[in-house]
Amino acid sequence: PQSTVLFSREGLLLGARVAADGQWRFPPSQAPLPQRNLQALLLFEDRHFMHHPGVDPLALARAVWQNLTRGRRVSGASTLSMQVIRLARGPRARTLGEKFREILLALRLERRLTKQEVLRLYATHAPFGGNIVGLEAASWLLFHRAPQHLTWAESALLAVLPNAPSSLHIGRMRQPLLAKRNRLIQRLFRKGLMDQATCRMAQAEPLPPPNGSLPDLAPHLLDSLARQSSQTRLTSTLQIDLQRRLTDKMKSWSPILAGQGVPHAAALIVHNPSGEVLAQVGNTASRQGGASASWVDLSWAPRSSGSLLKPFLYGALLEQGQITPLSLMADVPIRIGAYSPENFDRLYQGALRADLALARSRNIPAVRELQMFGVAPFLALLRSWGVSTLSRNAEDYGLSLILGGGETCLVEMAGLYTLLAQKASTQTVLLPI
Repeated sequence: PQSTVLFSREGLLLGARVAADGQWRFPPSQAPLPQRNLQALLLFEDRHFMHHPGVDPLALARAVWQNLTRGRRVSGASTLSMQVIRLARGPRARTLGEKFREILLALRLERRLTKQEVLRLYATHAPFGGNIVGLEAASWLLFHRAPQHLTWAESALLAVLPNAPSSLHIGRMRQPLLAKRNRLIQRLFRKGLMDQATCRMAQAEPLPPPNGSLPDLAPHLLDSLARQSSQTRLTSTLQIDLQRRLTDKMKSWSPILAGQGVPHAAALIVHNPSGEVLAQVGNTASRQGGASASWVDLSWAPRSSGSLLKPFLYGALLEQGQITPLSLMADVPIRIGAYSPENFDRLYQGALRADLALARSRNIPAVRELQMFGVAPFLALLRSWGVSTLSRNAEDYGLSLILGGGETCLVEMAGLYTLLAQKASTQTVLLPI
């Protein structure tokens, strides 16, 4: 099983969910292994990997000689290909028969896959201690960066960790692990892969904290996409800096809104020309308290539309030629059957131009406009534009539809306003002064 991971449009991690077996195991990446990781890994684990057929005969002969002369198992001479086979077969007894099977399967593996594919398999499935599996998961959990952006010291640490992930756990055996990492850095220096100053700085780098964590910048979007898609590696249109700023802004407003009786809020930032969502906060309520409502993505939750539909009714009437921006609308008390709408401020402005009535969000003119256009035609128009939450018939909504008598969701409303902005940007309307 794989973790579900969500990346920003820049390729930076926005969040992840642990795999079904409790492991942080990122889905395979098609990117080649970064050069520093590759050089550190090959020097530490398998210097002749690029040239042997899956088994290193010289290393195998040396291991046999060492084990025989010392009377115990000192070296296994496992190549990276053999380690991939061992990872695929799971825990097994370390016997000569099992070693022979690993050799045969490693030879077959290298006949069927390229060297890069074998390396990618190893990087995806190598254990890094605890419940961390794979280079990418380890890189983000320990260093909060992709493997391509790791330093020499960080790359060396990730090269030595899979060698003994249980005995050299980053949270328990830090000094032996640091010494092992620094020995590899010295070998990289002697190999000519770094200069002396780089070597000294790499050895001076401290180990990362033992309790690594992953970013969780778009939790509701990640959960929504995970339910909708069978893929586990997801790339969004979100811009990570804008996402951080929106998240911080919503967090700062959350206690203020909660004090006004609004414990939950959501927000979207949409790029009007493309219609792409650049930032999304699904719910300002904290998940830490365990409240189930905090897990609800309010971006899709039906809520009263309030006055959000007024511009679309105004535009529809303009297109039909029933009004112009200068048409006078009556903003006076009105009663239509049993329905007596009121303005928000309980005041009335008399005769008012249609454009000013919209700009000031006057309720009485909006109700008159809906009566003029017709509830059923307006409802059909909204549905044709993609509003899916207005599922009842026109009689159920009545004229209150234009004042929040129907339910809409944030995503669909943002989409409508994006269409409105796109249309406005392509048309120039000259109005008489």
